[in-house]
Amino acid sequence: MSPIMAIGKLPALGAASLGTASAVGGGYWALTRDSKTEVKEDLKSKYKLAILKEQADWDKKFNTLKGESNSPTYAPLKAAHDKRTSNESQAKTLHRQACEGVYALPKDHTQNLEEFVKYCFFNNLDKKESSKNLISTNGDFQDKWSTFSAKQEKDLSPDLVEAFKGKGNSNGDSGWQQKMVSGCKKLSERIYEGENEDFKNFCLK
Repeated sequence: MSPIMAIGKLPALGAASLGTASAVGGGYWALTRDSKTEVKEDLKSKYKLAILKEQADWDKKFNTLKGESNSPTYAPLKAAHDKRTSNESQAKTLHRQACEGVYALPKDHTQNLEEFVKYCFFNNLDKKESSKNLISTNGDFQDKWSTFSAKQEKDLSPDLVEAFKGKGNSNGDSGWQQKMVSGCKKLSERIYEGENEDFKNFCLK
């Protein structure tokens, strides 16, 4: 049976706009009345909340790249880094082109992901409230201990599990506090996928 005949047997919901989907490789087939089109699932769709859009955001990420003494390993980002001092305008263009290429990579691409998050996507810290700051001093976690220790390990972000296991018996435990500093820093650098309650409640002041 042809796709057009199959659609004709569906309930009257507007045949011209009807479509069905089935998994094929790294994407899915969108079946329309006139054609069968494969729609690729890429990093842009997977991390849609972390995509850079405003010029100020592009500038901020470029400045992060510009300030690095070591080159990225991902070749397009390395090309931008190499031009950062000799031709900043070109470097900015190369940076944006590199990131747009990153956005088009298949959604299951994991190589160089840490670099991509650092230079091409928002992370959790980028999306914090402007009045808040990442806690980086042991003592600043003391008023977090009671709420943190009442959590269930299975409900915590993975980056904070080690701190939970070593939380001790009081808010003054220095080992716990140091693990929180380390865990919160890792969590701050994770790609933004929506508000992270653990990051908001335990890692910011």
